[in-house]
Amino acid sequence: MVRPTKGLEMKPTLLSLIIANQFDGLDNEDPYIHLTKFYGTMGISRENEKVAYLRLFPFSLNGKEKNLL
Repeated sequence: MVRPTKGLEMKPTLLSLIIANQFDGLDNEDPYIHLTKFYGTMGISRENEKVAYLRLFPFSLNGKEKNLL
């Protein structure tokens, strides 16, 4: 299991980009497209990739989808 560490810096610009493209779980939204966009915005080194995904993914959800976490 990969655990998030404190050493990963989450820049405000990256958080803003992720929040601007949140997934609400609406009928017209495709979760696979959301995941593709989420992974594409990261630009993080391979060594920190899993940690970054775990820490940042909740910011990409909104509404009822966020409550499922």
